[in-house]
Amino acid sequence: MKSSKMMTKLLVSFGITASLICVVGVTSIVSLNGLNNDYSDTVVNHALPLNSAINIVESVLSLCSDMRSCILYTGDKDKLREIRRSMNGHCKVFEDSAAAFGRAIVRPDVKALFDESIKVYINVFKPGVYKIADDAENGAPQAELIEYMKNVTIPSSETITENMVNIADIKADRLATFSDECRDLSANFTTVMVTVLIVGVAISGVVNFIYIANAVEAEGGTEKKADRFHRA
Repeated sequence: MKSSKMMTKLLVSFGITASLICVVGVTSIVSLNGLNNDYSDTVVNHALPLNSAINIVESVLSLCSDMRSCILYTGDKDKLREIRRSMNGHCKVFEDSAAAFGRAIVRPDVKALFDESIKVYINVFKPGVYKIADDAENGAPQAELIEYMKNVTIPSSETITENMVNIADIKADRLATFSDECRDLSANFTTVMVTVLIVGVAISGVVNFIYIANAVEAEGGTEKKADRFHRA
C-alpha cells in the first residue's frame, strides 16, 4: 500500500516536471516566433525601402547629368531627343520608387522629409529639368541655361538628395537599433527560460528524493518492527 502511494507521488512529481518542460518549451517557441515576426516586419519597413531610397537618389543624379548634357548639346535636336528619352526613363524610375517607398513609410518624421522631397520634385525639379531640355532644343544660350540650372534645378536636386539620405540614415539606424533589441531580448528570454527549467527540475528532484527517502525510512522501520516481532 505504501509502495503504491509512493509511486503515485513520484508519478505526480514527474508529471509536474514534464508539464513544466512542456510549458517552457511552448512558451519559448511562441515568444521566439513572435520576436522573429517583429524583426521580419522591421526588415520590411526599414530595410527593403532603402532600395527605393537609393533608386530615388540615383534617378535625381541621373537627371542632373541629363540636364547638363542638354546644355552641352544646345541646338542639336537629334541628340536632345535622345537625352529626353533618357530623362523620361529616369523620371519613371524616380516616380515608381517614390510610390513604393511612400507605401512603406510609418514614422511621421520620415513622412515629413519624404513629402517635402516629392513636393520639390513635382513643383521645382522636374519642371526645371524639362524647361532646360525645351530651351536647349529651341537654341537658348548656354549661359542662360547654366544660370537657371545653378539657381533652380541644382538647389532643388540637393534638397531631394539630402532628405532621402537623411531618411535612409533614419531607417538604417532604426533597423540596427531593433536588431540590438532583438538580440538582447532573445538572450534575456533564453536565460529566464533556462533558469525556470533548471529550478523546476531541481525542485522536482528534491521532492522526489524526499519522497524516496521517507519511503525507505518507513520501509526500514517496518522491517525492524517485523524482526522484533519474529524474535519475540
